Amino acid sequence: GRQARVEIVYTSFGSAKNRAFYGNAKAQDRWIGEIIGLVEELDLDGINVDVEALPIDLVPDYGAFVGRLRTALRERVADAQVSVATQANETGAAMATAAAAAGADRIFLMGYDYRWSGSQPGASAPIDRMDGEVKDLTWSLDLYGALGVPSDRLILGLPLYGVTWPVIGPGFLAPSSGRGDPWVPRRNLGVFADPAFEPAYEPTESVEWYTVPSAYATNPPSAAVPGIAASASPEPIAWNAVYYDSPRSLAPKLRLANERGLAGAGFWAIGYERGLPGYTELIATFRAGDLPRE
Repeated sequence: GRQARVEIVYTSFGSAKNRAFYGNAKAQDRWIGEIIGLVEELDLDGINVDVEALPIDLVPDYGAFVGRLRTALRERVADAQVSVATQANETGAAMATAAAAAGADRIFLMGYDYRWSGSQPGASAPIDRMDGEVKDLTWSLDLYGALGVPSDRLILGLPLYGVTWPVIGPGFLAPSSGRGDPWVPRRNLGVFADPAFEPAYEPTESVEWYTVPSAYATNPPSAAVPGIAASASPEPIAWNAVYYDSPRSLAPKLRLANERGLAGAGFWAIGYERGLPGYTELIATFRAGDLPRE
């Protein structure tokens, strides 16, 4: 048999969509029957529920739905499990609490997107933020714990991606001059292949980062035009900054999962790291319980 559990993921994003669904018990029951039938047909191991932008007043309805789903699933597939994915904010913590009380087998804390393309630059999953904002991995884990989400059912979700922003300076957390874009290591293998590439590591947030000039006060020197004197020292006036996670930055976050007694860790998304060394070895070390201390 396969060596990994396989769950089908149900997603529902958007306040209006969620209000229509979680305010309609008949629609929920019809959907429960259909997705359990699909689990049986495909011989899957369970169902993952990923609901985002849920109005806060519907959290009890969401919890009741998770409980009914799990009861119905276990009646037809005895060893199947229901897991949920919940965000790293206050609503996500409330949803995790409701899902845990309803019997969810695993709760995947989406410990990323603390910063995103529309935010100021920095780590997507900072351990401790350095920009004065309070929400980071430590804050989310503390909140989940304070609300009673069982640590032995909690999985810490971490990113295998980063974000690149146009910025006004080359320093760490230099302000952006525009929106950012997702930055996936797999799509930037050429960056890592450059022998001169040497990102900086910031240990407080635990993130890799680097900047490259994107505009100059004068044209950069070029040897391609004979007889034209090159500018001796062109002055950068704009930069692109990249913040991303690597085995070096993920290791302290996995140690945090161990220190909190969590059920494990997960990643968004498998494949983003393909072609680069160290990631698979890091996860194998974590799974074996041999993650080195700092």
